[in-house]
Amino acid sequence: MKITSVLLLILFVAVVGDGVTSFKVGDEVFGYTREAGAYAEFVLVNAANLAHRPVAISPEVGAAIALVSQTATQMLKLSKVQSGQTLLRSNGVQSPLAA
Repeated sequence: MKITSVLLLILFVAVVGDGVTSFKVGDEVFGYTREAGAYAEFVLVNAANLAHRPVAISPEVGAAIALVSQTATQMLKLSKVQSGQTLLRSNGVQSPLAA
């Protein structure tokens, strides 16, 4: 069985599974869990759901990128949009609360 997951401490890799070659302990990463437990001190994450965080991107921005990506992916799955259908993508919502 090939292990394809890593264990994270906040945004740093703490432990790497035997089958993982693209990350090492101490790497700064961003991504998403796809499972529950993202608020835990440590969380097991599939290495395919991670990316190295470029120095130019702060940890906060990296986390935001991952959150937006995960939200978009979940909404596409929930909408059950299929090939050939039209999907409206909005550039944002304007509301008095946003100000």
